[in-house]
Amino acid sequence: MKNINNLKYLIVLITAIIISMPVCSNADESLALYGLKGYAYTFSPLPSKGLYVQTGAMYSVFNDGLENGDGHTFALPLSVTYGNGQWWEAAGAVHYESWENSDLDISEKGMGDLFLGGKIRLLKDLPDISLMPYILIPTGSRDKGIGDMYYLNPSPDDDPSYGLNLLIGGQVNRFYLSANIGVNYADTDREWLDSASMFFGLAAEYQISETWMTYAEFVNTGNKNNIDCDTCIDTGADEDLREIGAGLVWLKDKWGFKFHAGAGLTDTSPDFRVIGLINLGF
Repeated sequence: MKNINNLKYLIVLITAIIISMPVCSNADESLALYGLKGYAYTFSPLPSKGLYVQTGAMYSVFNDGLENGDGHTFALPLSVTYGNGQWWEAAGAVHYESWENSDLDISEKGMGDLFLGGKIRLLKDLPDISLMPYILIPTGSRDKGIGDMYYLNPSPDDDPSYGLNLLIGGQVNRFYLSANIGVNYADTDREWLDSASMFFGLAAEYQISETWMTYAEFVNTGNKNNIDCDTCIDTGADEDLREIGAGLVWLKDKWGFKFHAGAGLTDTSPDFRVIGLINLGF
């Protein structure tokens, strides 16, 4: 009986040790949403290791009561990332986008902007800190004035926009907590547009097992529309784009899958959004 009790204590101890051990929470960066930069997801400071190609689909719906603001957006991203897993990562991405404004009965489609960016890790483990510079080079094949990525943050003259994000994160047992603070700047001569907007995001990831991970996030993108909306029909048109989301990730060997669902918290945000991604490593 004593041996049985000792065995029980040993099993409990081993289980507690396993639960409390830090688990690599890097699956998110192998399925990074570089192809949808600006849509959703708070990037962690962890660089990916190796070469990855990601593709998938995103669908979001606007039905929020803003005058002439109802519609939907569909996007197919394609992105490539490469990193050494320790100190740096580089990425390039583009996406096909189709959107429709049901209030105005208009629709457009075309290739999205070319995204070039990456990560430079400044500090490791205590905590993880990285800088993420990026630039969006306009392709000229779609109107950026209406559409999910630039909804109320347009660059109507096809000017490039660029930004810099500070990424901070740390491991707490099976959780990886991260924060993202950034600024985006776009050259524009439009008097009703601010050139700069701020971005803020918080995310908590939980490593369920070696292959499964889940996460929850909050993101806030500053609104560049500086029209005085106290006199507007749409009094909420100057609100920031604010959203909550959650996702599930499966990653094994060189393959990965990700499902993300989000909901808007302001009139300028999509009512809901779903994203599915597939990843292949080389």
